[in-house]
Amino acid sequence: MEALGMPTIRKSLLDPVVTKQSPTTRLLQAARETIASYPAGVTTIYTDGSVRTLEGTVKAGYGAVVRLSGNPESDELSGSCQQKSSLEAELEAMFQALDWVATMVRNGTASAHDIVLFTDSVAALEAIERLDEGARRVWDVLTVGGRLLRFGVNVTLQWVPAHCGVVSHDLADQLAKTAVATALENDEPYSYESVRSLVNQRMLTLWHDSWDSSDKGRELYRAMRRPDRRDACQERKSEARRRSDTVVVLTINYATWPSAGVASMTLRAASGKPKVLGSGGSMVAKLKLKGIDGRAPPGVEPAA
Repeated sequence: MEALGMPTIRKSLLDPVVTKQSPTTRLLQAARETIASYPAGVTTIYTDGSVRTLEGTVKAGYGAVVRLSGNPESDELSGSCQQKSSLEAELEAMFQALDWVATMVRNGTASAHDIVLFTDSVAALEAIERLDEGARRVWDVLTVGGRLLRFGVNVTLQWVPAHCGVVSHDLADQLAKTAVATALENDEPYSYESVRSLVNQRMLTLWHDSWDSSDKGRELYRAMRRPDRRDACQERKSEARRRSDTVVVLTINYATWPSAGVASMTLRAASGKPKVLGSGGSMVAKLKLKGIDGRAPPGVEPAA
C-alpha cells in the first residue's frame, strides 16, 4: 500500500474576517491577497467540479488550470467522470490535477516544487481533513499526495471564494461545466441488444405480476405461486427445474382439451415422485400441455 500524504488545509482567506457572505468586491480583494501571499516559485492549481442532471441522466465533470513552476503558460485539464454529487466532482478535479502534476514530476518533464491548489469547495477540504471513508477520491488525493512527498513536493489546499472574479478559478469552473455539457451531448443511446433485454425483462415482470393477480388457474397457483420467470424463455437445463418448467408452461399455454380420453394427468416433480393434478372437470385437467418447443413438457404424462 502506498504511503499517504496529508496536505496542509486552509479553509479561510488571509483575512479571516472575510467569508462567503462578504461583498463580492471584498471577497475578490481578499482572495487576491491570499493568492499573492504564496511564494512565486510554487506550482499553482485551480480546480472545480460540476454536476448536472438531464432527463434522469446524471453527469459530472471536472476542470483544472495548472501553472507549473517557472512556466508562464497554464495547462487546462478537463473531463467527465462517474461521480454523482458536487462533492465527489470537486474531489475528482483535485485528484486529476494533482495526479497529472505527479506524473509530470515523475517523468522529469516538470520540476519538483511545492503545490498550492485553490478550490471553492469547503466540503471537499473538510472531507479530506476528517478522512471521510465514504468519499473514495479522498484516499486517492492522499495517495497522490504521498507520491509527491517522495519527490519533496508539499501540497497546500487553499479555499478561495467562487464567482468573485478570480480569473483562473472561473476558467476551471467553465472547463468543468463544458465537460458536463459535452458528456450529456455525447451520451450514447441504448444499443438494440440493451433495448431488447430491457423489453424482455419488463414483459416477464408484467406476466409474473398478472399471474399473481389473475382469477384464473388458481389451483395451479396454489401449487406454485412464484415460478422462476426465466423458465418462460429459457431451455430446461436440469432435472431440478422440471417442476417449475412445467408449471410455467401450464400457466402461459392453457386451453381446453377435447374431453374424450382425458380424465387426469400426472406431474412428475423433481424428486421423481408423481403427483396427480386434477381430474374430470378441474381447471388443471383442461390445460393443454404443450412445451415451448412444441413437445410436451418433461415430467408430465397422462395418469395411468
